[in-house]
Amino acid sequence: MSQKQAEILLALVIISRASAMLFSKVALEDLAAMSLLAWRFLLAFGLLALVFHRHVRQASAKTWRYGAILGLLFFLTMAFEMWALERTTATNVALLENTAIIWTPMASAFLARRLPRANHILCALVAFTGVACLVLGGSQFQLAPGDLYALCAAFLYTAAIIATDHLAKQDPAGVLAMGIIQVGSLGLLALLATPVTGGFEAPGQTGTWLSLAFLIIVCTGFGFTLQPLAQRYTSADRAGLFCGLNPLFTAILAAIFLGERLTLQGYLGLILILSAILLPLMIDKARKA
Repeated sequence: MSQKQAEILLALVIISRASAMLFSKVALEDLAAMSLLAWRFLLAFGLLALVFHRHVRQASAKTWRYGAILGLLFFLTMAFEMWALERTTATNVALLENTAIIWTPMASAFLARRLPRANHILCALVAFTGVACLVLGGSQFQLAPGDLYALCAAFLYTAAIIATDHLAKQDPAGVLAMGIIQVGSLGLLALLATPVTGGFEAPGQTGTWLSLAFLIIVCTGFGFTLQPLAQRYTSADRAGLFCGLNPLFTAILAAIFLGERLTLQGYLGLILILSAILLPLMIDKARKA
């Protein structure tokens, strides 16, 4: 797989994750956060293990260990994301969580003990300006409790992106099984956490089951499982920038289906975030020319 193909796959993965915000928001009206995560990821793991049973059965101890590590990081990310969705809009959660656009290249540079590249700093600044436009509702930026949870999710998502990049390259042969094990680990951790949040609940509405079906098949089966495969052929810095597609499509879907509306300032923010993704491609093309 070429880097271009991997980044197209990564973009599709991120878009599927954006739609998860919408369907999670609907399902949270019927289920508590941990119950929703347990249903979503355990059923998805069962489906994936059935389809890819050979990969899971032949996975090495290292692959299982790496998958469990990623499952823990994404569990923490998703837990804070769900708690944020219970308290604020899907658009706000997507925007604040995806400040990972900014933190990922900075954290990668820090871990590598080097200064961030100039184009990464430029893209991060453009993305930061876009996020600022989206979250500034007026002359003053006020963080609600849900927004604070979303920011915690952003830092955890940054750690998950960097860990996925590192572990996928450490175990390239087991990358598909790693993604499946990651899904199962996340679901198991959510199930173990349900007593803390009021116990395990079963969906009681048809709309919840339909939302779960989409979350399981599209957002989890496709999105979570294939992210390690896509990141194997690109960098953590680039993967972080592609997070910008998440708030873009979340805002569009939330406006269509949930009635959440953006101001002109918000639309400017979306344009800036998308520009932050495209800018490195234009810079690379200019260098080759």
